[in-house]
Amino acid sequence: MAHTGGDRMSIHILIVDDNQRNRYMAQVLLQSAGWEVSAARNGKEALEIARNERPDLVVSDILMPGMDGFALCHALKEDARFCDIPFVFLTATYTDAQDEAFAKDLGAEDFIVRPIDNDELLARLRRVLAAEPEQSEAPPESRVDETDFYREYSERLVRK
Repeated sequence: MAHTGGDRMSIHILIVDDNQRNRYMAQVLLQSAGWEVSAARNGKEALEIARNERPDLVVSDILMPGMDGFALCHALKEDARFCDIPFVFLTATYTDAQDEAFAKDLGAEDFIVRPIDNDELLARLRRVLAAEPEQSEAPPESRVDETDFYREYSERLVRK
């Protein structure tokens, strides 16, 4: 878990991206900021990693095979064990206002469009990490019910 005190906190960030170069670049950047980093190629891998070593923050691409970022965010936010973990989308594919609105409805704390300057990316992740988490034993009331989730999710996929 996170410990207070400057940039050199013991923060564990889970990067989720099917693009090996994006994963590597994010890992190097976040490690250079002093954070511990795990990486997954898709949502299914990310869930396994989260179960074994709970992250303090998830940063995920959206478009990935197997389980994409929208489905991953939905799964984490609906699970009492993970619902309080901040979730940030980092995408170059889903970039319009409807995509961002859907991401926020799922519970994402931020929606970042690539390309982005490294300093700006780090600043936005620090803001998310500094925000006070909601204290709760159970997942918050879902902002998107299952029917709406699958309808919106399908619309996003069809558009891409």
